[in-house]
Amino acid sequence: MQNVQLTIEKSSDGSVWGRVEYDNDLLVDAAKSEEALERKFRRLLKEFHHVDPDKIKFKIAYDPTSKFDNEYAIVHHSAAIEGSTLTENETRLLLEEGTTPKGKPLQHKA
Repeated sequence: MQNVQLTIEKSSDGSVWGRVEYDNDLLVDAAKSEEALERKFRRLLKEFHHVDPDKIKFKIAYDPTSKFDNEYAIVHHSAAIEGSTLTENETRLLLEEGTTPKGKPLQHKA
């Protein structure tokens, strides 16, 4: 059995798309369900790399960045979990210009 990582992103309409890196190739496809996506990748791996579909075991990984519009949103939400009161725009200002808004100190809490 060959383990192959399948990274999946879910869209707001319920469909999914995924990517597989195999032998220096990046395969990308979309489907209406995770099961359908796995079937598509089994066919692609068989077609392009002559891999027996019955010998593939997908290791599913969900792309957490797919839920956010950009990297600033990821940093903002992560910092908010830790107690930051900065808005997403204020987070962008901090990262791009190194400044915080008036009245909001930059503190590191251990």
